[in-house]
Amino acid sequence: MNFQCLRYERTEYAKQIRKKYEAHELSERRCNMRTWSVRTDGICNTISTILKDTTILVIDNDSIRTK
Repeated sequence: MNFQCLRYERTEYAKQIRKKYEAHELSERRCNMRTWSVRTDGICNTISTILKDTTILVIDNDSIRTK
């Protein structure tokens, strides 16, 4: 099995509309402005609060079949 940490980050769309969104000039759902991505640096979030959990992606190589 392979484990990867995920991070929740802003999309390019969210970066473009951030100022209008924060000034309440634009109504948009937050789920449309963020997406999950795999961390490639091999580290995870630090445990500094009980409000934020670290999300782990588990890749089970045994379930992959080749022909």
